[in-house]
Amino acid sequence: MYNKDVIETVNFLKQGKVILCPTDTIWGLSCNALDEKAIQKIIEIKHRPDNKNFIILVSSFDMLKKFVKNIPSLAFKIENESDKPVTIIYPDPVDLPGILINEDNTIAVRLVRHNFCKEVINLLKAPIVSTSANTSGNPSPINFENIDAAIKMAVDYIVPSRYENNSSHKASKIVKIINENEYTVIRE
Repeated sequence: MYNKDVIETVNFLKQGKVILCPTDTIWGLSCNALDEKAIQKIIEIKHRPDNKNFIILVSSFDMLKKFVKNIPSLAFKIENESDKPVTIIYPDPVDLPGILINEDNTIAVRLVRHNFCKEVINLLKAPIVSTSANTSGNPSPINFENIDAAIKMAVDYIVPSRYENNSSHKASKIVKIINENEYTVIRE
């Protein structure tokens, strides 16, 4: 049984709305990752260049398998050995809007550890986009109080800040899988 905040959040996402949501890292602008119009709204809110990439959040490896053609065993190892949230850039994404696919045919995905986000994604039955809650080029806010009022006004729904307690207040580590046995760190 999901709590009312999870249900309300999912209802907004199903309607193609943009939300402001705490994650396992920092507050993010989020939408249903399968809704290209909603993704476009995030681009407009952030004044973001079209060629800048997004991260999507999934709730499980089972969900990840629906959107990445081949998950190298190295990904399981990276995820299991990481003591903090880690975003992995995978080759060969499938069944995602083209706007999310990087020029080199990759997608950045984080297996979310934040309970509220995980419940939202599970109830939505789809991944969500997550990008820092700032305009492009400005510093990422580390907590809700640091989010610009213009961002707060531009979203359709703000998840109650009481769910911020599981957040690390730091951006995730990003690694890119090169092959079955090798990866490179993009951001520590």
